[in-house]
Amino acid sequence: MLKTKFKLLVAFGAVGLATALLIFGAAVNSFYVSAQQQQQQFAAKLSGKNEVPPVITPATGIATFTVSPGGISLHYVLSVSHITGVMGAHLHAGPSTQNGPAIAGLFNPSVAGHPTGKVHGSLSNGTLKASNLTGPLAGKELSDLILLIKTGNTYVNVHTTQNRGGEIRGQLS
Repeated sequence: MLKTKFKLLVAFGAVGLATALLIFGAAVNSFYVSAQQQQQQFAAKLSGKNEVPPVITPATGIATFTVSPGGISLHYVLSVSHITGVMGAHLHAGPSTQNGPAIAGLFNPSVAGHPTGKVHGSLSNGTLKASNLTGPLAGKELSDLILLIKTGNTYVNVHTTQNRGGEIRGQLS
């Protein structure tokens, strides 16, 4: 009788442990999926052919944006190749066929007091918050910017001394 009770206790203990592990595993997986869903990423490939009007240039670039959990900030990395005299880089509102207003600064060489020399690699990186939004998004929430990005109405533009309106550009998607 004692042996039977012991076997039942062990059996229920194993089932209980297995159930607890399954519940724990499901909770961890749910947290991971939730975190992944909140970490949205957007990217833009920059080239002169995307400018309006197009620009003939060997310069290219890539910009990536990652939404923080909770959507309170947007981390960006902007890398370029074969470009000289960068005087600014901005996030702009507008479709791929039109020029639009700047809505956030991504690079400002005024700290150094002059445009860059040749750049091949990282141009800038940082974090945007609602307080960084300018132009038609000034005073708005970061969620307004994220919605604009999701609808395909934002682009990254890198301006140079040679092409002040923009030398390379790419739509965020």
